[in-house]
Amino acid sequence: MKPAFKSIAFSSLIFLAIGHYLLQHLLYFIGIILDHLL
Repeated sequence: MKPAFKSIAFSSLIFLAIGHYLLQHLLYFIGIILDHLL
């Protein structure tokens, strides 16, 4: 496996993990905001 490919795969994996984490919290906060508005 090439080092460049390895680093790209690693960074994309981190990006996906962060994106998933932010998405969960975003949905959570939207739920709270909607709960207060309705």
